[in-house]
Amino acid sequence: MQLIGENYIHSNFQESGTKYRSLAGNVQRDQDQADPHAKPSRSDARLTLGTITWVIVISTLPIHKLITSFTGLYTYLVLGLIVALFAFGKFARPAGAAIWAACVPFIVIASILSGIYSSVSRSLLVGLQLAIVVGLAPFVLRYYVNKSEKFTKYALAGFVTVQTLSSIAGLVQLTGAPVFGMVANSGRANGLATHPNILGLMAALAILICLTTTFKTQGRIRFLVVCTVGVNFAALIGSGSLSSLLSFAGGTAVLLVASRATFRTIAIAAVASVALAAGGAIIGLEYSILTETVEGRVNTVTGVSNDGVASVSIRQATYAFAMESIQNDPLSGVGMDSANQGTYNGTTVVHNYLLRSWYQGGILLFISLALITGFLAYRVIKAIAKGIDALPAAVVTTIIIFALTSAFYTQQQYWLPIMLAVAHLITAPSKLHVGASER
Repeated sequence: MQLIGENYIHSNFQESGTKYRSLAGNVQRDQDQADPHAKPSRSDARLTLGTITWVIVISTLPIHKLITSFTGLYTYLVLGLIVALFAFGKFARPAGAAIWAACVPFIVIASILSGIYSSVSRSLLVGLQLAIVVGLAPFVLRYYVNKSEKFTKYALAGFVTVQTLSSIAGLVQLTGAPVFGMVANSGRANGLATHPNILGLMAALAILICLTTTFKTQGRIRFLVVCTVGVNFAALIGSGSLSSLLSFAGGTAVLLVASRATFRTIAIAAVASVALAAGGAIIGLEYSILTETVEGRVNTVTGVSNDGVASVSIRQATYAFAMESIQNDPLSGVGMDSANQGTYNGTTVVHNYLLRSWYQGGILLFISLALITGFLAYRVIKAIAKGIDALPAAVVTTIIIFALTSAFYTQQQYWLPIMLAVAHLITAPSKLHVGASER
């Protein structure tokens, strides 16, 4: 799968950045870009330690929860990395910089106020983690996007490779066989993500990345890309995650429209999908395993089956409980830490990130996430209207739709893909600011 990184991952993330990226205030880079025959600057020609580290962080997002299950220290290492790089001037101004910066004090204050009636220290710890990822990561990632074209190529290659391995593990689990001791979750594939919903979302993102490169490759490399799409799509179905399926549909629609995909392109993709499915049937793949997973999940969510886990009625009960709490105290919230995340039964969380933010973090956290959502929605609409930022817009759309129907909250594996997408959004040259170390 490493061939992916070396040969075909060069997505619309980088395409947008190359076509419209500002000169970043770097005199040498200005000269390099002005002279088409000039050699790339040294910072673009080699991978720095910071770049390599971020490639590893992005690549391991599909198995982030698995890593943290072994050591919770990993989460703090990533946070420390963000803070350290920002402190040493490794930052550049991303799109919507004012919003990301404003969210930092809002989130911190929200965490303090929401912890008054429970635990200020625990709530503040969660708030600081979210503030670092939301408030600083877009700036740091933008710096590395500007610094090296290889960063995006290798980061996305690593992400797709690791996620595809996780998808293969998930498909094996559906046969009843364990993978490193991990088995399917009530007939739903976990992969190496440790949860079906995470596997489904990461598979959806991997497919979107591959779709942007399918028609830029040929021969064996294109076949490898198509097979990668097929494996991840099978894992997406096998995860039984309706939230992921819905979000994937939305993200794909945005990708096709923003990239101005032609009917011929869509037709070729459809034919390739049918051919791949037919090939799988010929070699004896049992697609019924996948369809039964989705059917069972639909029955659960709609209440047809009796397990009641995450059914519509259960989710409505959490929404009602959260709304009642908000009406009683719309300002402070119940606390941002996990001890206060339960609703009517003390354990089930609110499966809507905006409502959950208000319920746990109070009005300030809700305002912060509402501002972020509004900005991201604006950029998606802009991408569709102008035919730019196709992949970043598709990634954002996919994750936000997922967040509206899942237990999305402060998890790094959900927020960092958004921040990476934001780092690739087109920014007007006059608005770009580069950290001191790059000047």
